[in-house]
Amino acid sequence: MVDEFQDCDPATLRFVGKLIDQDLRVTIGVDMGQTIFRANSDLVKSIIDKAEKTTNLTYCYRSSVQIARSSMDVKTAVYANYRSTGFESIPSVYALSGAPVAVIQAEDMRDQIRICDRIFVDLEERFDPSELSLIYLQYPNPAFKGPSREEAALKNHPRLKNYYWFAPLTKGHEFWAGVVFVSGTFLKIDMGPDASALRANMLYVAMSRFRDELVVVYPRECPLASALHKFARIQV
Repeated sequence: MVDEFQDCDPATLRFVGKLIDQDLRVTIGVDMGQTIFRANSDLVKSIIDKAEKTTNLTYCYRSSVQIARSSMDVKTAVYANYRSTGFESIPSVYALSGAPVAVIQAEDMRDQIRICDRIFVDLEERFDPSELSLIYLQYPNPAFKGPSREEAALKNHPRLKNYYWFAPLTKGHEFWAGVVFVSGTFLKIDMGPDASALRANMLYVAMSRFRDELVVVYPRECPLASALHKFARIQV
């Protein structure tokens, strides 16, 4: 059995394809909407086409219906609004509401940290700390030689460091409530033709890790502002 098949390396994909060609029984779990490491869609789909039997899971058992739908809505908005340049920053701030999903725009990174701190003060009163998470959304950079300002601030914060997760490492995990902390540089630098798809998928993965309550917090300069603004206007 191979889970997260969509993120396997090409050598593993070809190996599984050969096993199927030899009529060996293989079970694979695939969600193309959660591809965040590699753009192997054509190879993955060619192997899926060989499957004798496929089963589509149409219900998300991890997240509430509101969170699942919101995660898909914001992913769609990112696809629709992504441009490598030319994002417009829309000046607006959204306060927390009673909805299970909220989007808040911070003035800057420090304000973003302060907002997250206040959110977790509230969450700690209603949830066991082991059920909470702060997922840091920053696409891995091959030339990255040290923690970003945001990452360092989160890891050194007296409260938030207890909940910190780097987004790509959250696959397979689930939490009851928490925050997706969007880095100001997320989507700012294009990394090739698949950048928008891979990053939109990573945002979807991060948002869909939560079961009951979720807040997405992002700084004003983040290029995702346009897409998140349209999403927030509907949801909050």
